[in-house]
Amino acid sequence: MIAFQVNDMTCGHCVSTITKAVRAVDKQASVSIDLANQSRLRWFEHAAA
Repeated sequence: MIAFQVNDMTCGHCVSTITKAVRAVDKQASVSIDLANQSRLRWFEHAAA
């Protein structure tokens, strides 16, 4: 898991943009973003086969 603090992320559009950026790097990544809790982003990497 990779975790980031993303400052000033306040809306669904922000969440969508960040999620798309992560999935551009890892198409099967699991992304969890918590706007209510200081905009924490958790990126669960997909294990390569």
